[in-house]
Amino acid sequence: MSKSETLEVERHGRVMLTRFNRPEKLNAMNPETYAAFREAIEEANADPSIGAIVSTGNGRAYSAGADIGGFNATFESNGETARERRQTPFDPEFLMQSKPIIGAINGISVGVGMTGPLLFDMLLASTQARFSMRFAAIGLSPEVGSSWVLPRIIGLHKAREMMLTGRIYNAEEALELGLIHKLYEPDELIPAAIELATEIA
Repeated sequence: MSKSETLEVERHGRVMLTRFNRPEKLNAMNPETYAAFREAIEEANADPSIGAIVSTGNGRAYSAGADIGGFNATFESNGETARERRQTPFDPEFLMQSKPIIGAINGISVGVGMTGPLLFDMLLASTQARFSMRFAAIGLSPEVGSSWVLPRIIGLHKAREMMLTGRIYNAEEALELGLIHKLYEPDELIPAAIELATEIA
């Protein structure tokens, strides 16, 4: 069933599968996407019949990061910024208290589309996935604690290289770095993620 226009939610036994659904925008995150994803996680956590969550995207991207088209509105608003922060799903404390989440990275994974899933319990990826910490390229600092988390996943010097160069890494390179757990062909990724989530659940 559809959770909102920006997020689709499916049930597979004891697994909740969520799909970011702005393929024409490469699943760039806007406030509605953040709110819908957080609400889906909250509902899964409150439902004893759900044991694990899988997160993926529709189209050729997992997520191309934050929708920068909405940045000006955020800066110009008065009370909106604090409200939107409360709605973000990529809050380390919120995700640490969640049921297990598996990221099934199906394609482009950039900005918060990469830093957010670093907080998930496990990352699987398609052979078509691409990863980048693009913040340096647009004059921003890495977000959601990723400058602390990433070195603990792939090591300090590799993390510095990712953050300082803004380089794009293919799926095989991400696997070698230890950023992701396993690689799958595109049509095998979601079934594999659901199978793993079912085992965990």
